[in-house]
Amino acid sequence: RRSREMWHRRDLARLVARAGFLAVRRAASRGCLIPASSRHAAWRSSPERSPFRTSPQETRGFRGFATQDAQDDPFASAEKAIITAYGPDRPGLVSSLAKTVLDAGGNVENTRMARLGHDFNVMMLVSFADSSPEERKTFARVAEEIPGLTVKVRPTTKRSRRDASDEVPQDTSRWRRVFLHGTDFKGSLHAVTSYLGEERINIETLNTDTQRAPFGEDDLFTMEAVIEIGPDVSLAKFKKTMDRLKRRLGVDIVISEHESHRDD
Repeated sequence: RRSREMWHRRDLARLVARAGFLAVRRAASRGCLIPASSRHAAWRSSPERSPFRTSPQETRGFRGFATQDAQDDPFASAEKAIITAYGPDRPGLVSSLAKTVLDAGGNVENTRMARLGHDFNVMMLVSFADSSPEERKTFARVAEEIPGLTVKVRPTTKRSRRDASDEVPQDTSRWRRVFLHGTDFKGSLHAVTSYLGEERINIETLNTDTQRAPFGEDDLFTMEAVIEIGPDVSLAKFKKTMDRLKRRLGVDIVISEHESHRDD
């Protein structure tokens, strides 16, 4: 009789385990969130391992039941990242973002910040060379939770490494600062940048602004750019073309030498 009661208790425990497992499985298939304490309750009801317990490989297809393997995050292994952030302008936005970078062990190398309209915009080049992959992942998550700020993080584009035996080519580019100032009209920015693109002149930095003229009703447009003129571009032709643009647009264009921006 004692043996029969023992078998009855064991069968009852197995039935409870089976019923609990099926309930959890149905909830998981519907995408419901299952508390951690409930996921294995059915298995703990049996004094021995339940024969109805499935392996993690068998339950991997159910949402909310088993966690799928995380995909490789390119930012987690990147030493440098570009951070783009924007949101309604208010005091403290830059401080919040800078603190998040500091807490993750990052170092801000270059920044571009400006208020455009009523929104504040930030671009940062941040080095995470001293940060662990977990710190980088945590930074990406915490940065996206800053109130009122939309943050995007992406690793910088990797450049091909030269062999140690290769000679580092000498920088034969010519760097110039271009400052344009005159009456604002549609197409002035396109006129200048289209020529630079056609001549394969690279724009390193470019800033524009529009202000009300002190006299009259016209707006004043200003553009300041740092450009890289390659060795295959004629400086004489470049100057002549900029002079033609100056006369056609009716603006002042001042070109001056600028130090190299290249850091490699």
